[in-house]
Amino acid sequence: MQDCGVGAAVFGWQTSLKGSVMISIWGTGVLVKKRGAMSQYRAQFGMLYNKENGRLMDSNDRKEVLKFIDTLGLDRSVKSKPVLGVDDLLLLLNCHWARDKSVYRTERQRVQYPLILLLLFGTGCRPAELVDAKRKRRDDPGSDDDDLESDVDMGGVEGDSRRPDALCYEDVRLLVVHSPDNSERDVLAMEVKLSHHKGHNKRPKPTIFFFTEVDDPIFCAITHFVSIALADDAFEAPSLNTPKRVFEHKIRGPVNCTELHWKDEMLKTPIFRRDDSEAPLPYNQLHDPLNRLGKMAGIKELLTSYCFRRGTANVVDHAATDAVRDQVMRHNANSALHNGHYANEKVRFDVQSAGLGRPSVDGVLKMLTHMSLMCDPRAPVHVPDEVLAALPPDPIITALEQEREKLKAGAYRIRGTSIEADVRRLTSAISSARTRRRNIISQEYRDEYFRRRPTEDIERHISGQHEEEYVEPVVEYQIPQRRQLVNLICPRVTDITPQNAVKRRIRVAELMLAICKCREVPSRYRLRVSIPPPSIFKEESPELGPLDPIFPLECSKKQCPFCIGDESKSYEQRMGEFCRPATMMNHVENIHLKGRDPKAKIECFHPTCKSQGLVLEKLEYFKSHVELVHKITLRR
Repeated sequence: MQDCGVGAAVFGWQTSLKGSVMISIWGTGVLVKKRGAMSQYRAQFGMLYNKENGRLMDSNDRKEVLKFIDTLGLDRSVKSKPVLGVDDLLLLLNCHWARDKSVYRTERQRVQYPLILLLLFGTGCRPAELVDAKRKRRDDPGSDDDDLESDVDMGGVEGDSRRPDALCYEDVRLLVVHSPDNSERDVLAMEVKLSHHKGHNKRPKPTIFFFTEVDDPIFCAITHFVSIALADDAFEAPSLNTPKRVFEHKIRGPVNCTELHWKDEMLKTPIFRRDDSEAPLPYNQLHDPLNRLGKMAGIKELLTSYCFRRGTANVVDHAATDAVRDQVMRHNANSALHNGHYANEKVRFDVQSAGLGRPSVDGVLKMLTHMSLMCDPRAPVHVPDEVLAALPPDPIITALEQEREKLKAGAYRIRGTSIEADVRRLTSAISSARTRRRNIISQEYRDEYFRRRPTEDIERHISGQHEEEYVEPVVEYQIPQRRQLVNLICPRVTDITPQNAVKRRIRVAELMLAICKCREVPSRYRLRVSIPPPSIFKEESPELGPLDPIFPLECSKKQCPFCIGDESKSYEQRMGEFCRPATMMNHVENIHLKGRDPKAKIECFHPTCKSQGLVLEKLEYFKSHVELVHKITLRR
């Protein structure tokens, strides 16, 4: 990529430029079809040229590249940029709570996910301002990417290497302020400082947003955040351990507000995390569920975080000045970025009525600008297995499978052999190719559904055929608190008093807090539930109340010795059995023992042993104890 003087002398400078363009088109193995993508490659090529040679690319060379790109016949069409509205947000939140069948690593993620949606819509921020969107650095010893290195060294705002590049507790202030209507109850307010905006390492310019209580708890970001903070035990005041105490706290003394401080050890802890650890939520675990949620809700367009950002930009642009809009969007003043990239392509004005001198039809116009206009909950999310099986095999996948079979030469076990690395590489490539093929076919199948469904409905209606009745899919909730939360948060309640609205928010926060402490079992690891007969339960005593269920010391050989002590699961899940002992052993090795040091101490998770504080010196002793005492055999 050095100066093209040698290439120009031998082949001609035009040939060298054309060769660089063709490498951009076919060099990655993926055929570029859009002119916009090719223009982006050209811009990146120019930046790389500037970095390698220390000067900008010649203007005549740039013009020749553009002329050559025009001869390729690339598609000039532009993808639509959908704008999300408040009705679309309500649809997504309802779908998340009531219809989402996804199993998260922890149920805390189920609570933090709608909070991310509310912050995206309420601030117009980019996802990197909330979660960890930093790219992993490639292991390239010859790399001299100074910007990437500086990003790693900075670690966050104010150069603190301990602070992750994500929203942390120190970025959020929870305040109790006097009610503006002079009511007896003080209200909660939340202050969110977003520091990881685009270019924050070079020109830090934090932006602070304010949130207040909302009567409808499904839209109340404070209710979601309070439940997460209580689940993390983040409040410095020990007495703030229930949602009722947080929401009903009153200001004392001659002050206007009271700040609810966080513990010092929680200040640099990310609010949105990937699991029980302190690792921040990566961007892919926000992008993929967001895409899945949009398809589950029946939205035709691809749902991304920028749909929220464009929605916020258009709402603020309609109600505030350009200066406020640019501040909210973190744009430079008078940059015209909004009109060029964020303005809704659907005109939000009834031009026809204005031209005819008739009253504008604002209600219909508002509905026509929503993403959910073409929403169809019947639309398939994935292509059916029978449709996928009827398609001809993919030649690339077939070639990879044949190469793997030829390499294995009929061998079944490859661990420790010379071909292990190559076989695993091919297996990973086959899996990626299958996933990519299924996703492409699923998207084409879904697009075809939206194309043909209106015509089929019209013909069915004209021919007098019976209309298919849509039946809402039944979702079985493993956690009872989630069912209670859905019944409380999803119905729209309009005529409610302020006192009852506060009680409703408190109850919602209590249920969210209870959900954060639970965990669902994935379907591929779900235990076969065998409810024990009622005889093992003792009769309830009116003085003592209901007794705890009994866990026998000697277990079935198909029970998991770890799941039986997991208090976040129901009794049936803790006592359930796998289909055979080998499946249980695979579950233990892949879920509970993966990454564990075999020489480290390990406790017995059986409720009886756990209550006695039994800790074994190493994993070998633990397996012997489980086999001798609990009659469960694990692999040595």
